[in-house]
Amino acid sequence: MCLRQEKIKIGLVNLNSGAWTFLPYTSGLLQASLLASSQDPERYDFLPALWQARLACDQAVEQLNSADIVGFSLYVWNAQRSLTIAAALKKKRPNGLVLVGGPHVPDQAEVFLRENPQIDLCCHGPGEVVFSQCMEAWPEKPWKEIPGLSWIDKDGKFQHTETQARTKNLADLPSPYLANIFDSLLSAYPEQKWGALWETNRGCPFRCSYCDWGSATASKISGFEISRLYSELEWFSQHQISFVFCCDANFGILPRDLLLAEKAAEIRKETGYPVSLAVQNSKNVTERAFKVHKILIQAGLDQEVTLSVQSLSPEVLKAIKRENISLKHYRELHQSLSQEGIRTYTDVIIGLPEETYASFAEGVNQLIVGGQYHALRFFNASLLPNAEMAQPEYRERYGIVGAWVPTVYLHSNATDPPDGILEKQELVIATRTLSKQDWVRCLCFAWMTDLLFFGKHLLRPMLLYLTQRCAISFRVLIEAFLDISHEFPLLKHLSDFFKSKAESIQQGDYEYCRSEQPEYAGIWWSADEFVLIHMIQQNQIGDYFHQLHFWLQTWLDKTGLNLPDWLIQDLVAVCRLNLQLAYRIEPLSATFHSNLVEVCLALQNRENLPLNQEPCEWVKDWLGAPFSVRKLIRGPLNQ
Repeated sequence: MCLRQEKIKIGLVNLNSGAWTFLPYTSGLLQASLLASSQDPERYDFLPALWQARLACDQAVEQLNSADIVGFSLYVWNAQRSLTIAAALKKKRPNGLVLVGGPHVPDQAEVFLRENPQIDLCCHGPGEVVFSQCMEAWPEKPWKEIPGLSWIDKDGKFQHTETQARTKNLADLPSPYLANIFDSLLSAYPEQKWGALWETNRGCPFRCSYCDWGSATASKISGFEISRLYSELEWFSQHQISFVFCCDANFGILPRDLLLAEKAAEIRKETGYPVSLAVQNSKNVTERAFKVHKILIQAGLDQEVTLSVQSLSPEVLKAIKRENISLKHYRELHQSLSQEGIRTYTDVIIGLPEETYASFAEGVNQLIVGGQYHALRFFNASLLPNAEMAQPEYRERYGIVGAWVPTVYLHSNATDPPDGILEKQELVIATRTLSKQDWVRCLCFAWMTDLLFFGKHLLRPMLLYLTQRCAISFRVLIEAFLDISHEFPLLKHLSDFFKSKAESIQQGDYEYCRSEQPEYAGIWWSADEFVLIHMIQQNQIGDYFHQLHFWLQTWLDKTGLNLPDWLIQDLVAVCRLNLQLAYRIEPLSATFHSNLVEVCLALQNRENLPLNQEPCEWVKDWLGAPFSVRKLIRGPLNQ
């Protein structure tokens, strides 16, 4: 006869990344599901969930010390700290059960388990079901009877049970929000600004090789009941949750997503909450998805729409099992969104299999020529444990070379954790078609594009004029800035810095840049942001534009394009004015030989305005906002 404990104490660890602080949703799901499905829910005593991003190991162990069972949710932002806590806890309580789940637990878990002997069980598949079955089976440990488990047995042999099918009826899974799981946490931290994770469905119909989503959920999409989702939106509002992140892989893909967007907009209008609802839209934006985003943006819940391509190379798309909308459809869609006043951005991944430097650079060129003036967001390809791209046979086929680097997040806290525990990720730094040197070149091309065209638009007016009025390829212009000679040292320093930073990433350096100087605000910056801040703080902007003038004159002469000196002066001056308006609160003015400012504004809106020589002055003769200028005509030009 098996004797069961009267009470089983359970601890759950669901650490945040530090980029934003979310309620521990995964822990809440596990707790709510177990209490709802158990025949004896009173048997379980849950300790307060651990959620802090940089929770000290000794503090965590102290809080978990009384637990019989501790479950850890692992992903790229918390795996190392969680495993460190688990090891310390196991040392102190060797008879306690430690189990792990989440996207960062490898499906093929033997090596992972042997490298982490503090782990008793790896859970695979639908977490709520596997976790509940393990809890109900404790302390008898009939692990072979429970699908979706991996472990090392007492004889040192690896054991694994077949992964369970996904939960088809999501109505069986209770909402942790509506089950009041987080009430005590909200009461304990009344000053904390919480974000919330929100699932309206599970599943993804796509199987992109770089992503672990499709492989984890299979293809069929299952939805939670819409009445539950409406109630959760009300809950977010009632608890004044500012930021809600929708975890759906393709929000807008289902007809009812339009109803959910309308409900969120209605609640936001009535109560002011949530302030922001971030969604990951359907890969191929349909008319319905267009309407969904229009509703969210007009309600102030979202600001922009993703038009993801990842790559424009047919060879890359085949290798990663992705089908994009046509470039023609992309341009039409972008234009339609722009006409509605909806900003878009486009995701591009650096280092995908079968990409070459030429295909990458030309893809960026085509996107900008196609009208993407708001933002390209470049991401380094990373190898997620359960993504197809991370598997040995795939890596060998495409010659993938990886490098482990610390995991940090743009514009998040850049101080190192006091205990030295750093999260890590494996980035792709070369493939069979992309050498290490070409990978560096791709990254430098991306940073230079961000610096000159996006971001603070350092040279956007000039680039628009030269590409649209002088028929110079955007790619050619960016490459010219990458290959600048030492004759122009400040311009050369930028490309040298980018190259050095990219090479250091290949050696295990951080993806982003930081400085202890106060002007960098103690956060992580992209390389292009970092060099611009440096130039501004070192009062090098004047020297930069001075060198730019002479470089542009020299480069145009070499290309055989002889622009008049007054136009070159105006091209440089309009860029400088554009930058000053981004950060200067003091009054300013700039003189021009022509109406180039208006011409460039027209080009920005894809309109055509004749260039006329007319001396004029643009002034901002006030302090602070608005950060705009007005035109003063100085009279006819003396010929």
